[in-house]
Amino acid sequence: MKKIILLALLILGSASAAFAATAITSTGTSIGSTSYMPSQGVTLYATSTITSYSVASKHVAGDVIYSGNNVGATISSTAGTKGTPLSSSLTGL
Repeated sequence: MKKIILLALLILGSASAAFAATAITSTGTSIGSTSYMPSQGVTLYATSTITSYSVASKHVAGDVIYSGNNVGATISSTAGTKGTPLSSSLTGL
């Protein structure tokens, strides 16, 4: 899961165009010119501007939400609920 977030942070950090909070599910999405599809059951919410980014990720069967942003070099974790998919209201994005 942390590798997925790191990859998303790197992709978002290199993006030059701004976009609103975007849900990325196992159906996939395009970030810049790159196609990205997380594992089955994983959802990411991401937002980015030219100077900042943030992303949060959770597996539907897991109880931890992992998140990171451009402010620090850390990946944070917060409590989630097993069986509940990640939503923008849970991430604050």
